[in-house]
Amino acid sequence: MLFNTEWFWPDLKEMIMKYVVKKWEIVRETDKYKEILEKPQDYPNSKELVEEIMERVREDDERKKISQETTSVSVSAN
Repeated sequence: MLFNTEWFWPDLKEMIMKYVVKKWEIVRETDKYKEILEKPQDYPNSKELVEEIMERVREDDERKKISQETTSVSVSAN
């Protein structure tokens, strides 16, 4: 859905992007996602969307890492 025309509507795009990032481990293994990577010419704006997804996943991973480190430090301090 995100790679068709929905990226034209910012609200819908944002909702889908949040879902993709949250479910990244599942999404990246889907046949559809693999097809998008194999045939980007068939999906408008796919390069930009994939780059944005990767950036958001990286940022989400960083937030999780910082949160885990903070929790670990808090537990160690007690």
